[in-house]
Amino acid sequence: MLRMSQLFRKSLCFLLVLTLLLSAGCGTQAEGTASSKAEDEITDDSTDTSTQQTASTKETEPAKDKFVMLKEVYELLSGPLGEPYRTPEYWGGEEIDLCKAGDGYLIGLRNADYQMHYLLYSRHPKTLELLDTQDQRILWESIEAFEKSIHFCYYQPSPENPDMLTAHQINYDIASKSYTSNSYQAPLSLYWETLFDIPSPTAKEQSSDFSCLMECYQALQTLRFQDPIRYNQFLETDISILNQPDYALIRSGGWSSTYYLYPKESTPPCVKPLDVFSTSWEVARFQSGTQLRFPDPGFKVPNAYVYYLFPYTLTYDLQTARYTIEPVPLLHNPMLTSLPLGLENNGASSRLYHLFSSDKQEFPSGYFTSDAVTRAPGFSLQFEMLDNPGEVDVVFPMITFSVEGNQATVEFDKMHLADTMQQELTSLAVDGFTGFEATEVSEEDTSKLVLTFGVESGYQLYGELGLSDIPGDDGGYLSFWAVKE
Repeated sequence: MLRMSQLFRKSLCFLLVLTLLLSAGCGTQAEGTASSKAEDEITDDSTDTSTQQTASTKETEPAKDKFVMLKEVYELLSGPLGEPYRTPEYWGGEEIDLCKAGDGYLIGLRNADYQMHYLLYSRHPKTLELLDTQDQRILWESIEAFEKSIHFCYYQPSPENPDMLTAHQINYDIASKSYTSNSYQAPLSLYWETLFDIPSPTAKEQSSDFSCLMECYQALQTLRFQDPIRYNQFLETDISILNQPDYALIRSGGWSSTYYLYPKESTPPCVKPLDVFSTSWEVARFQSGTQLRFPDPGFKVPNAYVYYLFPYTLTYDLQTARYTIEPVPLLHNPMLTSLPLGLENNGASSRLYHLFSSDKQEFPSGYFTSDAVTRAPGFSLQFEMLDNPGEVDVVFPMITFSVEGNQATVEFDKMHLADTMQQELTSLAVDGFTGFEATEVSEEDTSKLVLTFGVESGYQLYGELGLSDIPGDDGGYLSFWAVKE
């Protein structure tokens, strides 16, 4: 389980997936080469019989048990060492987090009061130790677990800068069983999960055993044959489970958080890979009802560059097995007072060439299934890229969105207005919006287009940034809606 304190913190999943796929591809080629070589050796009368038998034995060896950590921790917590922790004070029957640490495992248990406790299992000697995290809220992804030490981080608002957090680190030395601490400044945008409140505990039937670990262990055995790609993506050294009466939500961590659903009624037991990637476990580990909700901060790392979209929430309906994308409200949201959009550090020029507005939702959007924008008044700015010096696959202009009260500002770096667009923007009239102004600003090394507008009282603002679906078109759109509250 790794914590990244730089910008690429959570969204390097695409790099990891690509690496895994390439590794799988290399493995296939190697197997093919070995197979051809073996055939040549069989046709050679001088081939050593013992060598053939050894190769045959290796080919028939069983595959490595990728999910053995679940089985081992189940046996540990079900045995004498786990007895003190089979109580509501430590185990509420819902959430358990596991990762490799030292020569054993770090185990996180959520109790009946939604508090977390962390246990360190060591093999030599065989011990299970309760660690002191000072009753702080620890983000699971922020924990760094190594062979000799474990680092726990918790975050508090910075008194000097509202856009920064003070990160406090509790360092545990495994050999000496001693603690040290340090602190540093961290951007709020990288740890946006801290803005989500932990819900109040609900009265549920308590569980004193850890049978959910074995249930998930058995269900995951089918993943290798069911979906080899997602099997390769599964990181066996970092696993989290949310156990519910009818299902278990399984997360495999690391840089890429991938999610799997285990419906407990499935026969034989099996898991369903969910189309959810990079959503933090901190905001996904509390679920209720038949709708699984996965908030996403919006930034992506598809290659060696970063681009930002508006934050959104992906919802999965357990009954219909359908996904819905819901936009995040932009007004009066402390997480979104200032938001980067588009391609980071993009120096390419672009042009705003078309404006589309409507008093009901009639232009392209990925949010058609969301009630928030269905038939809502809004406008869409259509842009095109004038060059692409980096030849990147996903190209957006660099954009900054900010909001203060009901007033929004959008700054486009190196964006130019097409003829007549100035007049169209300043005379724009759409229900829920007021006071459109567009200004082209030239500075020493760059230029930008600044668009400002207001949102009427009683309306909430939503936005979307997307690419054109026209083949060969390097353009896209930036859309806003005003939804009556």
